[in-house]
Amino acid sequence: MTENFIDTVVIGAGVVGLAIARKFALSKKDVLVLEEQSTFGTITSTRNSGVIHAGVYYDKGSLKSKLCPVGNRLLYDYCERHKIPHINTGKFIVSSSTDESKELQKIIDQSKEIGIDGIRFVSKEYVKSAAAATCAGVIAFLNPIGIQVPPVVDLA
Repeated sequence: MTENFIDTVVIGAGVVGLAIARKFALSKKDVLVLEEQSTFGTITSTRNSGVIHAGVYYDKGSLKSKLCPVGNRLLYDYCERHKIPHINTGKFIVSSSTDESKELQKIIDQSKEIGIDGIRFVSKEYVKSAAAATCAGVIAFLNPIGIQVPPVVDLA
């Protein structure tokens, strides 16, 4: 950093602020991160579940339906490349009655239209065995691309 000169100032040292600062730093910019708290990632970022959504609920043509599947795949690649612990949890979406099966089919069709592959109907028994939980639902489907990156990772 040269005297009295900084290329970029980022306000906020949460997940987004630090990602932005990293991007600038990697492009050889001098970066200053300002944070009002005593350390980084202490407000909204601490409430992050680590779940990266696949986009199954978003209307075709919406920005979220375009970005979620792409971002999901990019995050898997990034985690693999940088050896960041992550879990391919998948996601069950379960109906509570057979009347809801048409709604589940609509979500499956919409998911396929926006590029989410591998979604399929599964049995109640499959959900119980895979999720090791009590399943009160009648019909379910599995979205195989759910990902979770633990919010706190020990990099030591």
